[in-house]
Amino acid sequence: MTVNIASRATMASVGMHYIRTFHLDWDEPLPGSEQGEVEYAITDEQWLAQRPSMARTNGPLSADT
Repeated sequence: MTVNIASRATMASVGMHYIRTFHLDWDEPLPGSEQGEVEYAITDEQWLAQRPSMARTNGPLSADT
């Protein structure tokens, strides 16, 4: 939801980018839903580009970790 500032800040802090605001019709809308929903996204390439050291040093997790 547009009004969920903490969630939006978390998405931005991990490198996700704001895409759009959109509106849905709800049978029982929650407070703030009139301001719409937001969509954030990040591609694999963007994620890996901002964390190059993680991509090189972290392999797949095993059952022992």
